[in-house]
Amino acid sequence: MNDFDPTEYEGDPYEDFTLTAQQQHDVMACRRKGKLQPGSKQRLVKLLKAKETAFDPIAGAMLDNPGLTRDEAERHARALGF
Repeated sequence: MNDFDPTEYEGDPYEDFTLTAQQQHDVMACRRKGKLQPGSKQRLVKLLKAKETAFDPIAGAMLDNPGLTRDEAERHARALGF
């Protein structure tokens, strides 16, 4: 099996011709710092909330009808047989 650990490699992967292309990639990926764009966390949270409401029909109805409360929406849903 391949016992190569890219976190322990200290040389220059582009000058070491004994490394395979995959090993070179793994070394560079371990050294690469993660960079988040400004506001990416807020966008992710917003997308996750939108996904949650996509699976909740009551929340979706409340978004489509700003004056509708959760209790009213649930009452309407029960009256329609949902």
